[in-house]
Order: sequence, then C-alpha cells, then structure tokens
Amino acid sequence: MNSKDLTLKTTDSWNIGDAFVSATVIANNEITHYTTYDEFVAAGGSVTTNVPNPLVVGVYDADYTLNGVTSHSIITVVDVPVVVNNYSINGSDFTVSLDDARTMTSQDIIKRSHAIGMNTTLNTPTIVDTKSSSFDKVGVYPVTLFVSEHESTTTTINVTVVDSKVDDKKDDKKTPATKAEQNRGSLPKTGIATSYKAISVGVLLTIGGALLIVKKKFND
Repeated sequence: MNSKDLTLKTTDSWNIGDAFVSATVIANNEITHYTTYDEFVAAGGSVTTNVPNPLVVGVYDADYTLNGVTSHSIITVVDVPVVVNNYSINGSDFTVSLDDARTMTSQDIIKRSHAIGMNTTLNTPTIVDTKSSSFDKVGVYPVTLFVSEHESTTTTINVTVVDSKVDDKKDDKKTPATKAEQNRGSLPKTGIATSYKAISVGVLLTIGGALLIVKKKFND
C-alpha cells in the first residue's frame, strides 16, 4: 500500500481518495497493481479518516487498507493567509456648463475631477469609477468616486453646474476699437481740434484788419 501526506488550505476541497497513491496485490503468483482510488475500492480497499468536511485547521489521519495491509497518511489543514490590500482615492471639485453636464458620462467625470486611485499596499494605480449621475439643472451635485476593486474606498466631490449663457458671457470680450477711434479718443483737449479753432480766428482777424486798411485809404 502506498499513500501520501497532504497539506491543505481551509479553502480547498477534500476527497477521501486524495491521499491514495497505489496498491499492489500478489495472489496465486499474480501481481495486480491498482493505481487509482476507484480500482483500490473495487478490489476491496477501505479508508478510515477523521478529516472534517468542510476543512478546519488541524492535523488529521487517513488510513488506506487492502487485504490487511494499511498505509497511514497525515493530513494537515492550514488557514489561508489573509493579504490586506489598502487603497486610496483622490479627486477634485470642478465646474461645468449645463449643456456639457447633460451629456457628461462617468468617464468624463473621472477625467474632469483628475481622480486617482492607488493600491497603497502594492504602490500601484488602480481603476476609479463612479455611478452614473443626472445633471438636469443648475446647481451643486455631490458625486461619489470609488476604487473599482474595492468599492468601500470612496471620496466625494462637488460638481457645480452653471448656466451655459453665463459661461458664454464670461467668454465674451469687447471688440477692440479701431486705431482711428483709439487715436480720436486719446487726443487731448488742446490737440488738433483746438489748433483748427485758433487758425480760424487768426484768419478772420487778418481779413478784418485788411478791410480796415482799405477803408481808411478810401476815406483819405
């Protein structure tokens, strides 16, 4: 008889024939080999074991017997080591126009919020997700972001939806004045216009003086 010792985890499944290896029977100068558990049982083999099912941490026995010959196996059951992965997530608030908000997808939200998820145990990035949200009017909407592989790791951001017309007004800029308009607007009060007035007065005085001289000569 041949059987083997086994070490199992509590999450493994246990079959009574798992530790069986082989059995050999010699009878009437004939040698018969049994290499499977089913053949062993069909030949009259039996198993005595105290291994619990489901498995519980501990050390147990399994005896395989055929024709009075027994092979003893020790079955050791161990607990599954628990690996604790820690996660973190960060995201930023953002503002969006109502027109854009109405067509915004979950991935758009993640992109606009610059969301980053990390497996801090492995120091590797992980996928961030959010449930779909509806933005149908102006206002402030709290949105929860979470790590896809560990949904209890979350953060909440505020999405501010503003009127699209307000955004348009913010983007409007006054049309700059033409160069001529700028020049006219920047002329001082004592500039060219004043000079024209002075020249006109001078011309009138000159004409008036000439007329007085002509009149005087005429009188003489």
